[in-house]
Amino acid sequence: MLRSNADTLRRAECLLAETRAALLGGDLQALPVCCERVRTLVDEITPATLSRDQIVRLREIAAANARLIVAARDGILAVRDRLLAARQLAQGLTTYDQSGAGRTLRIGSPDHERRI
Repeated sequence: MLRSNADTLRRAECLLAETRAALLGGDLQALPVCCERVRTLVDEITPATLSRDQIVRLREIAAANARLIVAARDGILAVRDRLLAARQLAQGLTTYDQSGAGRTLRIGSPDHERRI
């Protein structure tokens, strides 16, 4: 089925808007579906189907989405690091004396409150 240039442009803009909404809404499960739809649609986008200006516009929207993907990834990594730090703290807190000798205080031990 041959689709019109306007239809291709409309579908591309809608798909990029859906991807943006999924990223902003934290709906990471929707991203693989969007990605597969983008792959299919990219095959339809050529200089013969869309003008240079239309392709530039879609490229700009896609670049903005790419920045959101990077921000989402960075946020996920920051959360992972924070959870790891919290888990390590729950396992105990290491303190050092004047000579540099370390001592791990277990959470809930009698020394814990006094030492911190």
